Amino acid sequence: MHVGLISFPVSQLEEDIPSAGIEAFAGSNDTEGGTGYPEEEYVPVYAIVGFSAVLASDDDSFDEESRKEFCEIIKVNSFQLLKLINDILDFSDFENDNITFNIRPYDAVKLCREASETVSASRKLEVELRYDTELSELMIDTDDARLRQVLINLLVNATKFTKKGSIVLKLELSDPNTAFFSVTDTGCGIPLEKQGLIFERFEKLNDFAQGSGLGLSICQLIVTYMRGRIWVDSNYTQGARFCFTHPLKYKSKGEDAV
Repeated sequence: MHVGLISFPVSQLEEDIPSAGIEAFAGSNDTEGGTGYPEEEYVPVYAIVGFSAVLASDDDSFDEESRKEFCEIIKVNSFQLLKLINDILDFSDFENDNITFNIRPYDAVKLCREASETVSASRKLEVELRYDTELSELMIDTDDARLRQVLINLLVNATKFTKKGSIVLKLELSDPNTAFFSVTDTGCGIPLEKQGLIFERFEKLNDFAQGSGLGLSICQLIVTYMRGRIWVDSNYTQGARFCFTHPLKYKSKGEDAV
């Protein structure tokens, strides 16, 4: 279930959460100089604290159905907050060169299938999501958990902006030594002027859409670490298409220098 409140801007959410909830949160966001995070990233906190305060209060003006809805809002925003925290931790690890990759041979065909099935099973999709490849197997040196993270991030990103049509994950070879991945959707697309900025941290196509604004930045960091490249296909105009490459054989920085 997707609860619309989690994608509202803070100012609008403040109007929807009863005053008891807002008062419970008041002051906790007043840090001198700010935190450096976009205002929208506090939305899950407002929702969790606000609706928890309502449920804990003696206010009997809400019926049982409303209270169940409040519990669902708290649950969804808890997952959203956890995702935000994980994204921030991942980004911090990369910035501090404290990230660990477990490189080993893995079948990219299988990994793509797992990623698409995960997104299909975990989200209420309004469009077709399919996985296309002519390959029966493609062994690559990779960190399967990190590569899966990239694929899932790109697929989930596509579901946010695609209300009709399809989302297609495709795997092929761009040359004998390089895997080529793409996620193509029929959504609203990305304006040309935004395409060069979309991988910047906290950059969001839609400020009101769910997400930390870090997912695509983390995708770029992972792909770059694996000696690949990620970009938006500016020639595709029926929606958005994200593409990235991944070498079949991984070379460390030391090997690259030889």
